[in-house]
Amino acid sequence: MRYRTIVLGVVMPGVLAGCERRGEAERFEGTPQVVEDSVLVFPSGVRHATNLRSLRYHDVLSTGADRPPFLVLSGIPRAGTASDRVVVVVRADRPAPPASVLAVFPYPGEQAGAASPDSVRNVRLFVGDCVPGGFGGVVQVTTSADSADAGAVVARQIAGDSLELVTETGAPSLPDVLAAVERDECREIPRLDQSATP
Repeated sequence: MRYRTIVLGVVMPGVLAGCERRGEAERFEGTPQVVEDSVLVFPSGVRHATNLRSLRYHDVLSTGADRPPFLVLSGIPRAGTASDRVVVVVRADRPAPPASVLAVFPYPGEQAGAASPDSVRNVRLFVGDCVPGGFGGVVQVTTSADSADAGAVVARQIAGDSLELVTETGAPSLPDVLAAVERDECREIPRLDQSATP
């Protein structure tokens, strides 16, 4: 009998820890509300402060049940840039160090090109399981008249606690990504015209 009591005493903390880990991802379920222009409040009561104004919530990228998902948000950065352009940010909600930015993407839509103010590039952004055989992530597809970025595909996928760049040989083609959208595995962020020079 004493042996069984000791075994239960050892097993129970592991079981309880597992329950706590399962609850971590659940805290971010549901669609959050934006308050104070830059803070998300999830239905569970979890608050996530950002440095973005005109904040919009787009999606979450699951990192597993035992840790918080990555948040896909957009808005205008409050500091560090003179531009009023909207960007898409992927953030991790971490208690220590504080929530951190994992990646920043131009907001999808028409934008002034890099080569000259007269050139325009079209950016499309997809989130979810967009890379065949990979984990969740973000895929950016850029087309323009500039040969430097015509038809460029940049893919980042979840790798532990970060978003890693997918090599050119592993990056999906636009038809692959659109097929994933058709299967409801991947979602496109709606486009916004920012073609005017800031």
